Amino acid sequence: MPIPTSQIESGLTPPILISGEPPQTFALPERLAHYAVPALSLALIDQGEVAWVKAYGVRATGDPLAATPHTQFQAASISKPVAALAALRLAAEGRLDLDADVNTYLRTWTLPSNDLTRQQPVTVRRLLSHTAGATVHGFPGYALDAPLPTVVEILEGLSPANTAPIRVDLLPGTAMRYSGGGYVVLQQLLMDLTGETYPALVQRLVFDPLGMAHSGYSRPDPQDPLVALGHLRTGERVPGGFHVYPEYAAAGLWTTPTDLAFLALGLSRAYTGARDAVLPQPLAQALLTSHPVAGSSYALGLNVMGEGDWLSFAHGGDNYGYKCLFVGYPKRGQGLALMTNGERGESLYMEVLRSVAQVYGWPGHDAKLKTLAPAAPAAWTAYAGRYVLTDYPVVSLTIAPQADTLTVTLEQPGGTTSAAMFPEAANRFFRRDVDTEIAFELPAADGLAPALTIYQDGLILPARRA
Repeated sequence: MPIPTSQIESGLTPPILISGEPPQTFALPERLAHYAVPALSLALIDQGEVAWVKAYGVRATGDPLAATPHTQFQAASISKPVAALAALRLAAEGRLDLDADVNTYLRTWTLPSNDLTRQQPVTVRRLLSHTAGATVHGFPGYALDAPLPTVVEILEGLSPANTAPIRVDLLPGTAMRYSGGGYVVLQQLLMDLTGETYPALVQRLVFDPLGMAHSGYSRPDPQDPLVALGHLRTGERVPGGFHVYPEYAAAGLWTTPTDLAFLALGLSRAYTGARDAVLPQPLAQALLTSHPVAGSSYALGLNVMGEGDWLSFAHGGDNYGYKCLFVGYPKRGQGLALMTNGERGESLYMEVLRSVAQVYGWPGHDAKLKTLAPAAPAAWTAYAGRYVLTDYPVVSLTIAPQADTLTVTLEQPGGTTSAAMFPEAANRFFRRDVDTEIAFELPAADGLAPALTIYQDGLILPARRA
């Protein structure tokens, strides 16, 4: 059937609807301006093929060059499913045992052992599923004029690396804790195993077989008209145009939505057992259904949701100045890839995803209906203060009560952002622009809440008062 492009473009909805308020819908161009995102590019998958590609906006603020479907963006953490596919292709060739100790394959560098790794080994399967107990959540990248570390310097946290050493401080196999650091370990392992550079091995194992002709890890020229420059929340350009990420397997991919759609189609074809698939069906099914830790939606390089015909996989990306997402429904031959070049791009692409889901009947993407509770700023003083995330102590939140909202200021290595949160119960608050909630523990004897929990995109993130 014809792709209902105009219906999708005019049917964007916010993540939260308020009971008693009329429903809101927006047109895509006005939301680009609202979120100060210069460009959004997308590729829609339907009936097992790329059915529609389109780009909106310009490659950079103040630049007249329009974004096109061939414009490259940073894929950020969507680099991880690419790394996972490369590893599984080597496993399919019999060259890599997913359940062997990673130090079996590491040569240039070895993961330091400790009491935890002696109890349970760090394996490739655990690196892929973020259950290896590895440290370093993510990476801030490097300015264009900054010296770049080698992979070993990143692993060891040695200058000029700007992140801590990658170590194991949680018993492997016992919990899911997102670790970009674990994927850098994988990056070194794959290079040691194959004797190739990381870009070369991914080109051979992933890009060439899937026809991803506009993907790679080379630092592009900021003046290239087909390169989208990154932008801050204000809409200003990232200084220099973008940051560089030598942590290729975790965050360093440059690509287009069309190439991400080819990746989604390749994974889907393998899952359904197509003859010319990039992976044997059993490995593809493990990729999309293996949950090494109970309660985690993260399988081997992908978040996996739903079941039956509505089984889906997805991964988001969050680099400095870029936000992106890809989604696939392997049994339905459908999916979507979205890329933006703005810090508020996640809010924008989620509105587009909801519009597409409404048109195509994809479940699980509806806006949430909330009821506002009465404001109680005097009682909210119990929540004021600074909290540090339990699992990610480099991230903190500062809570400040206002007349009818809480102001929440998030501080993390990539920068500081603030947002208003609205009450839905005495101790529970929500944002209206993204699907995020905060629940506070009841005040202790000193009259202050000792802890809070953040609920965001399926993640549950506890934090303690600093």
